[in-house]
Formats: sequence, C-alpha cells, structure tokens
Amino acid sequence: LSNVLKKENKSRYNLIGMQVRNMHLVKHDGTPFHLYDIKSKYSLLYFYEPSCGHCKKTTPVLYDSIYTKWKDKGFEVLACYTQLEHKEWMEFIEKNKMYDWYNVWDPYRESWFWEYYDTSATPGVYLLNKERKIIAKKIDMETLDMILEEELVKRKQKQKK
Repeated sequence: LSNVLKKENKSRYNLIGMQVRNMHLVKHDGTPFHLYDIKSKYSLLYFYEPSCGHCKKTTPVLYDSIYTKWKDKGFEVLACYTQLEHKEWMEFIEKNKMYDWYNVWDPYRESWFWEYYDTSATPGVYLLNKERKIIAKKIDMETLDMILEEELVKRKQKQKK
C-alpha cells in the first residue's frame, strides 16, 4: 500500500489534462524566467542531468530530430537542469548545442520542480499545449514526434477542409 501511495503522491500535480504550475527559475545568464513566459503552441518540459545515461542519449535526438523539425511550427523546449553544478550544466549545453532552447535551473531550490514534476528519474518529459496543460508525459522521442505531427500538421490540415 505504501508504494501505491508514493506513486500517487508523485503524480498528483502532473496528471494528463492538468494545467501545470508556473515555475520561477533562472536562465543560464542569471536572469529570472517563468514557465509561462513561453508563448508557443506546444512546449516540452525537459528535466535532465548531464551524468544521466538516458539524458546523454535523448538530448541529441531531441535537438537534432525533434526540435529542429518542429521549432518553426510552434514548438519550444524548456530544458531544466536538475542539479546544482553550474560548470557541468554549461558544458552539457555547449556539447549538445542547446542554445535555442530555454535553458533554466533552480539554484536556490525555490520552484519545487522535483515535487510537481516527479523528477526522480531523468529525463523527465512533459508536453504542454498553449494553455500549459499536460497532453503527454514520460514519452520517448519517437512518440513525441508522432504527437507533434498530429497536433501541428494533421490537425491543421483537417481544419482547412
């Protein structure tokens, strides 16, 4: 029973269809940033750690195959570094060419992102619509691409008919 309660507790703030909380974070240059500052049709909350093996594999795919394909059609990435080592963070951004993304962190641990988004495993992936409601979470890059194809291309084509 206690495992069920722990799992429920981790997901109570991030269920599909829920509007997410506006996080107050800090950009890599030290300026404040709020999740709701992003004005795109779809945004991806991407929680990662540079030492995470899955993050090392997923981040280049996200950038090269997903972001570059969809960025001009209303898709943005909010990449949230979950740790506290600024140098490690900057090296990961540079290595993965993540310059076009919103790169943020929480050096003062004020946003409670780990509580609201269950970042116990990384990468953490949450796809949001323009109302900041979760439309998908914990998905792989292939699934993300299929959802964006449906939302940004096929749905638009259907509306034209």
